[in-house]
Amino acid sequence: MSNKHNDHIHDSELINYIKSVPESEPPIDFTRSVMQQLAPKKVPFWRKLLSWFTNPVSVSFSPAKVAGGLTAAVILIMVGFIWGADSTKNDQSSAIRFIMNDPAKEARSVSVIGSFNNWKPEGGSMRYDAEAGYWILESSLPPGNHEYSFLIDGKKIQLDPRAPMIRDDGFGNRNSMILVSDSNEQHL
Repeated sequence: MSNKHNDHIHDSELINYIKSVPESEPPIDFTRSVMQQLAPKKVPFWRKLLSWFTNPVSVSFSPAKVAGGLTAAVILIMVGFIWGADSTKNDQSSAIRFIMNDPAKEARSVSVIGSFNNWKPEGGSMRYDAEAGYWILESSLPPGNHEYSFLIDGKKIQLDPRAPMIRDDGFGNRNSMILVSDSNEQHL
């Protein structure tokens, strides 16, 4: 017990001594002087790169700048479409003439249907030339291989007897073929 008693006396003397020491403020430049004594930690490049990828970044913008940017983008897109559409029309389409002989004018209507118009008669209606005795359609086609047939009176499908090439369509039928080159020429 005497040890505990001595420790208790010792503790109370220590507490009284600490209370008697006057409080003083550290010097004004204490923090700066301590920090200057410490060497800066060298961060490896890979750690900086990892931090750059993983830390969030704040992005701010003004509505006026966004509106200006969007306006410029829309104008550029429109100019691109207009310029692209004009060059496509002028440079790549080829004039093609489809003719179907019918001297007795047995058909009431004839249309050209094909891969170039999704096999729909709209826009492919031929006109009858009574003097020549045939149905005719003048159209423009882009370069490439095109399959087609004549649709007579909206019901009967007929090959073009003047076409030098014919291809099976994979459904048990055959289609006439026309090859259009980039140089606005029709090839057989």
